[in-house]
Amino acid sequence: MLAAWLVSLALLAQASAESYTLHHRFLPSGTFVPRGTVEVVDGAATFTASEDALGPGEGWYQVGLESVGGDMITTSTRACFAGEDARLVIHVGQNGRPTSIAYTSATVPNDGSCGTSSRAVGSDLQVAIASPQKVYSLSAPPQVDEGGKVKEPEPEKTFLQKYGLMIAGLMFVLMLNAGAPDAPQEGGGGGGGGGGAAK
Repeated sequence: MLAAWLVSLALLAQASAESYTLHHRFLPSGTFVPRGTVEVVDGAATFTASEDALGPGEGWYQVGLESVGGDMITTSTRACFAGEDARLVIHVGQNGRPTSIAYTSATVPNDGSCGTSSRAVGSDLQVAIASPQKVYSLSAPPQVDEGGKVKEPEPEKTFLQKYGLMIAGLMFVLMLNAGAPDAPQEGGGGGGGGGGAAK
């Protein structure tokens, strides 16, 4: 009994932990190389850098998050913003799986200009998890008239107010057809042959 409980507890702990490989490269040329691994346990993420280093580059810096199934989610920023002060945000869906990522730097100037054209990629990386927020549906705003006052809703009509005219028309048609006499039938029948005329 105790062994079964411990096994189920270990499986639960393993199910709540996810591991993702983080790759990076400089564009327009370059292939992805591992930057490290991201461990997500109970909504908290930790980053472990890999031994492979990517030297300074120019152009665009691209980061890719590879999930267990091999799918790659990517994002890009200018190469001059790939530095020590970078932050990776992993957006997860309702099922807890990553849906998108965002890579930002804390030292981006307001005008978005680069101080240097190339910058070395740092070994440290702040990783955060962004869970979906609950979306509340709002009702439609009330209608107002020209004076700004809320319009009063029209009172609901009764059954006879809605359908009375149709019922009256139907009854009128039925009464016209019911009061008309049947058309006489002509011809035919041999009805009894009468005797001849009396003499």
